[in-house]
Amino acid sequence: MTIEEIIKRYDDPNRKGFDYHFITSELGTLEDSEKERPEYQFEMIAFMLVPNANNAWAGHYYGPMFTLTDENGKPFENPSLQSITPCMVAYWKQRLENVQNPLLKSQYINLILDFEKSTTGIYPTASMYDDAVETMLAVVEGGYCRHQVVAVKYLKRAFDLSQNTCIRNKVKSAFVDFEQKNAKDDTAAGIWGVYLNVMIDNAVLFTTDERKALISKHEERLQRLSLRNPGATDEPALDPFAVEQQVRMLADYYSKIEKSESDVIRVLEVYEVAAKRCFSEKPATYKMAQLQSIIQLYNAYSIKSANDRLTAEIQQIASLAKREMEHHSFQIEIPNEQINTLMEYLLEGDDQLRLLKYVDSFIPKEKVQESMVKKNAKNFPLVFMMNNQLLDEKGRPASVIGSIENDLEGHVVLQTSQVMQMEGFLLRMITERLQDAGVLSVENVVRHISESPLFEPERVKIIQKALSFMFDGEGYIAAHLLIPQIEHALVNLVESTGGSVLNIRKDGKGFDNKTLSQLIHDDAVKNVLSPDAAFYLHVLLTDNRGWNVRNKIVHGNLPVDAFPTSIADRLLHVIVMLGFVQNKK
Repeated sequence: MTIEEIIKRYDDPNRKGFDYHFITSELGTLEDSEKERPEYQFEMIAFMLVPNANNAWAGHYYGPMFTLTDENGKPFENPSLQSITPCMVAYWKQRLENVQNPLLKSQYINLILDFEKSTTGIYPTASMYDDAVETMLAVVEGGYCRHQVVAVKYLKRAFDLSQNTCIRNKVKSAFVDFEQKNAKDDTAAGIWGVYLNVMIDNAVLFTTDERKALISKHEERLQRLSLRNPGATDEPALDPFAVEQQVRMLADYYSKIEKSESDVIRVLEVYEVAAKRCFSEKPATYKMAQLQSIIQLYNAYSIKSANDRLTAEIQQIASLAKREMEHHSFQIEIPNEQINTLMEYLLEGDDQLRLLKYVDSFIPKEKVQESMVKKNAKNFPLVFMMNNQLLDEKGRPASVIGSIENDLEGHVVLQTSQVMQMEGFLLRMITERLQDAGVLSVENVVRHISESPLFEPERVKIIQKALSFMFDGEGYIAAHLLIPQIEHALVNLVESTGGSVLNIRKDGKGFDNKTLSQLIHDDAVKNVLSPDAAFYLHVLLTDNRGWNVRNKIVHGNLPVDAFPTSIADRLLHVIVMLGFVQNKK
């Protein structure tokens, strides 16, 4: 078998429904003597290049089939842009003169249009653009494509290449004819949605009557989709996702072309009503997720008027959603020998050394947690491919952690938060032992922090009162007193190193104090305490994917009668940690 024989089998005007990778697969089976011919490389690259690629090279319609990394971590592409030479383009031009099958002809002519100028400096002629459009219309109208979604890509490319009104009108007619024949399923947005998006992106190339006719057709489809019966079995049922696809396209048109906020709101409300019609007999968690998607859709078009109304609805069903959650428990066994060894280590030395080891032992190491996340993702990839919805104490949505590819930081924060939770019993044991030994007494801790420039004398008095409450079992009261002092200590830290602790107000009239989160992320905190300590404070105090203690306390979101001892232990740990900050002598 030769190169020519393989290509000839596909260059039949009556052969339809094949993909270009069919050709490259057959070419790959040739003998080495054939593969050594330059024509082999020319044909392989011609059909390996991907049209309309997400990774298309800048200024080009095509991109490589693969973008990989070699054993040294260096990225490489196959085919590469450098492999496309003037000789190759000349070969494609020669093949274009003799080829018969519209699918092959379309590929060759598009390759020439895409690479002739960049490789030879020669501009394609206007007639070549017209020929390319006519060829792609022949592909679509002749039913040569294996999939309908591929056919609409040919139509879109033809529209993009059309350079005169006559040719462009032929493409428009081809779009309309294609949809009439193939877009019988109202949920097939990948077919009927392309022409609308083309119109939105190229509105100036459409007459007012053309735009009105197209929008009217999509408004009718929206009506059909939204009025379906949610529980239908003998006819298409209401599908909120299909409604959303149509709504997004119409909202794009009304916001970008008509600049009509009222029409945007109107179609968004159609989606909201349709989605809520599917709520019957659905669990509260489903309803809550749908309400969040509705809010996100309104916000995507800068419509804020629905936020309060929809968040109030979420609050109403949050408690039901929380009750639907399944409770899972697990046990972790730590040998007594390990606990005893740790205890002996922490209790060795004088009081100052014991406090130092106590602080260091319970600061989570960010890189260690990140390594654990990546290891878990490798062992359980499916879990880390999905979004995680975190709920607050009342079952309301608090935050979302995305897939590990998009939100590694979120996964590291969650992992650290969970590790801190699991370490809670151990921290409690250590705290009690150090209390029994007199190391963690009110007097000793006050003496320790009084030597730090982060705590002024009047602030130390408040902390002393808070510690008294804490050691008397009133951790909730202690937390309310300690958190503002921790925040003020970080203000002192940033300010003492020459950093700013103020934000200019948006109206330009004066200043506001920086938030605790901003202070924690200041370089001064990382440099004076350590990056790990700053990360620890972030997870513990301000990140809603972590413990978020500061915000929960300030907003009263932690129940008084169920205040975790673990939070009091952590706040005590932070106070002692900050007490180690000293002025240079």
